[in-house]
Amino acid sequence: MHSVRDSQRPPLGVFFNHPHLKRIFTDLFYVGLGLVFIFFVFFLWNFPEFEKKFSYPEITAMALALVFFLYALRRSWDQLQLAKKQQDTLVQLNSYKEKYRKIFENIRDIYCEALFDGTVVEVSPAVLAFTGYSREEFIGKKIHRFYADSEIKDTMVRLLLAHGELKDFEVNFRTRWGNIYTGSLNCILERDRKGEPVRVYGTLRDVTEWRKAARLLEESEQKYRGIFQNIQDVYYETDMTGKFLEVSPAIERVFHYQREELIGNSFFGYCIHPEKARKMLFSQAEREGLVQDFELQLKDRDGRIRDFSLNAELIRDETGEPLRVIGSMRDISDRKRVESALRRSRDELEGRVMERTEELLLTNQKLLREIEDRKRVERELLQREETFRALTENSTDIIMRFSRDLSLVFVNSAVTRISGLKPLEIRNHGLWHVGFDEGFCQMLVRHLPLIFDGGVARSLTFSCPGSQGDRVYDWRLIPEWSSDGQVISVLCTGRDITRLKAAEHRIQILTQELIRAQENERQRIARDLHDHIAQDLATLKIMSQNLFGAWEDVPQALRIKAETLNRTLGNSIQAVRDLAYDLRPPTLDALGLVRTLFVYCEDLSSKYGLQVDFSSAGLDALDLDFDTEINLYRLLQEALSNVRKHASARQVTVRLVASHPHIILRIEDDGQGFHPEVRMGEALHEKRMGLRSMEERVALLGGKMKIQSSPGTGARIHIQVPMRIRHAQEADYLVPPASP
Repeated sequence: MHSVRDSQRPPLGVFFNHPHLKRIFTDLFYVGLGLVFIFFVFFLWNFPEFEKKFSYPEITAMALALVFFLYALRRSWDQLQLAKKQQDTLVQLNSYKEKYRKIFENIRDIYCEALFDGTVVEVSPAVLAFTGYSREEFIGKKIHRFYADSEIKDTMVRLLLAHGELKDFEVNFRTRWGNIYTGSLNCILERDRKGEPVRVYGTLRDVTEWRKAARLLEESEQKYRGIFQNIQDVYYETDMTGKFLEVSPAIERVFHYQREELIGNSFFGYCIHPEKARKMLFSQAEREGLVQDFELQLKDRDGRIRDFSLNAELIRDETGEPLRVIGSMRDISDRKRVESALRRSRDELEGRVMERTEELLLTNQKLLREIEDRKRVERELLQREETFRALTENSTDIIMRFSRDLSLVFVNSAVTRISGLKPLEIRNHGLWHVGFDEGFCQMLVRHLPLIFDGGVARSLTFSCPGSQGDRVYDWRLIPEWSSDGQVISVLCTGRDITRLKAAEHRIQILTQELIRAQENERQRIARDLHDHIAQDLATLKIMSQNLFGAWEDVPQALRIKAETLNRTLGNSIQAVRDLAYDLRPPTLDALGLVRTLFVYCEDLSSKYGLQVDFSSAGLDALDLDFDTEINLYRLLQEALSNVRKHASARQVTVRLVASHPHIILRIEDDGQGFHPEVRMGEALHEKRMGLRSMEERVALLGGKMKIQSSPGTGARIHIQVPMRIRHAQEADYLVPPASP
């Protein structure tokens, strides 16, 4: 079998125009011309005058010299012409080489030359962008090594041997990164003189995205075709004159015309009042762009008048000019007959209303209200459905609807963040088949049946893995009811609260550090008050007591003033020590939390006359961490301060109990009581932070605080915080206690 190149034979004229043959024929021509000249000389030799002037050898030599001169002149001229042609050919060849190089290096398609056994001889640099392999990695390798399907090689060889070329032959290549790309191959087979296949030349174009788009277009066309063929309403398209451009097959069922008969005909030609319908329909469409529930009457093939409800939308081109009208029609003839029958019944009832009782009038009015309510409910349901879809599709929250068999009947586009799939790939699939995290699926399997059975909404927080790490979502599972009171589906919404949780955690850490720094500062101030100011005041008191020790005749009035000064200094020393103790009780580090609280309650009882009954259980063997100890101390300090200032109580009961894994603090007084909600609001308005600061401290510890009180019944505060044991590294944060 001959190749494409062997099949193109040169014509006979081209053979005789070969440059070497032309040169041979030219040389023969000049030799012949010389021989003719010699024969002419011999002819002149017969004339006596010519013979007398030149001898025969001279004439022969002159003829031969002339022939060789002409031949040399011709050869020199040919050499000059040949050199010029060679120079022009070289310039043109270099130009072609430069053009070929530019095309070879910049062409987006891949140019490839390979031996018939598949060994790559040459390939353009575009192969790097297509496969990820460089040109050097391709040359010398078998090209079928890069095929995604190795069996395609045999098919290509068979087609090349049969046809000598391949056109638009699609081949799948595996890239360096493992992806599959599709290329469109065009190549020809070169054979030698014996007809044996030698080499293959071809180009390859990347059609991966085109194939994806073609598949999506085909899927869309199939879906559109399915809807178009099976929709119950009539879908239509018309131009701006009203001529049908397209109409769905449903028209044959309701209108008794074949769709081929209608296409090209005017829509208004079938209307009972064509001009009125044209004017009202087109004017409203051009004014509002959309027409809904437009009722008109059409005449079918049998001449019967049928009522239709029409929806139309005006489509404009890029310049805003009206292009065509698309929409749908619904046969409402039966509904109109029912409505007409209802109207006739109503007219009959109105004719008999004077003869009937008032009850029939009320019944008729009720029936009319039910009809209007039903229409209104239908419209509201349709609007709510459209609103729901618009909100869900554009919501940043994840929205899913589960049926009783745990399949997803609806998801919005935000679900891609936790599944990696598009909504169309998830809908109507089971929970375990849509790429959700296994822990998330188990959580839904555990809670959804309970909601279907109990009908109680649930809220929970759950983490789901994402492309940027785990994300925390606030999930809400809401039951949806049918008209008969059954839960038919569960709406699941998920809001990403990762940043909120991180911010709360950061605020908690910063608040802990702030309180820790505040307590350390209090401890430093308490130590300075105790070690410096209190000591200086004590020294000053001793000096004032010994001020008149060397003089016995000091006036009595001066001694009385000195004693008053001593008492004032003593009171100042005691006030400074009390302040230092309130800022940071030294017994908290030396004796522990329980002993410190006991001493504080005893001091409060002795100082203010308020009976404080303190007891603890289970904390003697516990070494609580710094935050827990200092905050429990401040909570009791703030609570007893509020009781002393506002409660007018006589007795307070304090119980501190360790109940693993919590520590419980209960404070109860017999004071005048208050309304907790009112007091909390007044405290916020009056900028009093007693109870509010207690709530913040409890929240900082991760605990709960509950206040029970009412006027005249005292108050009960119940605080529960997690039990945290001191770690060794906490010693770095604690300031050594001040000396007593």
